[in-house]
Amino acid sequence: AGVKANFIHAALRHDNSSTLNSGFQTNNDLTFQRNHKLFEKKVAEQDYSEGNWSLQIRRANSWEK
Repeated sequence: AGVKANFIHAALRHDNSSTLNSGFQTNNDLTFQRNHKLFEKKVAEQDYSEGNWSLQIRRANSWEK
């Protein structure tokens, strides 16, 4: 609608394993498993809410240990 688009022809590269190659593989595996179990539980219970923030879960999934 009257706005000129400028295109930049550039080669872009994204490293999907940047987290995994930075020494966080174990932490990523644990939090992924925990989140997946929570997702499966919510689906099984037909709980389609946004869920609630939990300090206990936040601490369990913390990577700052």
